[in-house]
Order: sequence, then C-alpha cells, then structure tokens
Amino acid sequence: ASPENKEKVRFILDVKQFGEREIGLKPTDNYSTFYDTEGEPISWVVTACRKDRFEPYLWWFPIVGAVPYKGFFDRDDALSQAGELEKAGYDVSVGSVGAYSTLGWFSDPILSTMLDDSGEALADLILHELTHGQVYVSGRGDFNESLASFIGRQGSLDYFRKRYGENSGSHRRAIRRYADEERFDSFMLSLYNELDSYYRSSPPDAQ
Repeated sequence: ASPENKEKVRFILDVKQFGEREIGLKPTDNYSTFYDTEGEPISWVVTACRKDRFEPYLWWFPIVGAVPYKGFFDRDDALSQAGELEKAGYDVSVGSVGAYSTLGWFSDPILSTMLDDSGEALADLILHELTHGQVYVSGRGDFNESLASFIGRQGSLDYFRKRYGENSGSHRRAIRRYADEERFDSFMLSLYNELDSYYRSSPPDAQ
C-alpha cells in the first residue's frame, strides 16, 4: 500500500474512534479489515418511481422492512431489475455505491474505493455508516437516511474542529462542502415542490 493509502486508513480509524468516544456511537469491529474492490463499485442500487407522482417503488425485506431501493453486487442483475421496472411503467435509476452498512450484522470493511475520497467526504461517510449500524428503524428509509446524514455532517464538522482547529484548512473545507450541499438541497426541494404541485393538478398523461 502507498503511504497515502496507509495514512487514509489511519484517518478512518481515528474518525471511527472519535465517533465512538465523542459522539457515543457503539464500538464495533467495523473498518478493522480491508477489501480491495479492484477499482469497481462495491455494489449497484436500483430505485424507481411512478412517472406521474412522487411515489417510490418499495421492496420489502425481513428485519429492514420496506425500503425504496434494492442493492445488487452484480451490475447485470441491477440492470435486469431496472429493465423489469421500466417495462412496468416506472422511471428508474441505477447507481453505483461506494459503501454500505450491514446494520451491525457483520463487520463492515474499509473498501479500497473509499481511499479515493477527500478527508472531508470520508469522515462524513464513516460516521454516516456507523450511525446506520446503531440506529435503524424498520420501514423508515427517509428517517434512517436523514438521521445518518445529519450525524455524518455535524459529526465530521466537530471532528475537524476538535482535531485541527476552527481555522484549519480541513474544517474550512468541510464547512464549504456542506454549504454547497445545502444550496443544492434547496434547489432540489424547490424543484420537487414545483413538480409535486403540477402532478397533484392531475394533468393529462401526455403532458
């Protein structure tokens, strides 16, 4: 491993320790092993929604309940599922995943693809996934993602502030990163409200 990658691994372990000691996340064996994905995404996720309203297609699984996405380790399997949903009349998206949580059932490894992330993105990711491993409400995908996103963002800001100081480059970059995300989120929310209002007006299918 390169010196840069070794440093990233040490960084991940430090962020994990911070989450456990400073935030109160449950100590686990997560990120104590390493898996080389050989440059490929670790998995693929399919999501789908009705074309004429914001109603996601839901899958149901034991333990986790209803979720608005389905993951695949094989890209062809994901594309096959996407094709079936498109034939059924849904808008479909297939995206790659850089990390995921097994919700505490297994020890999640450090993935080689994680090491390509910036420190700011990586701290957010680790705290986000550790949160999923501690708190997961069956069938409440929006709540689970919102909670993990909040702890990932705020926890990583706290990490950089306490580790490197408020005026450090890392802390300032993290602040700018989240400010950019907030602007994008505001834009998407405005677009969502506009489209939702249009859908609720029951326009003809062609429109």
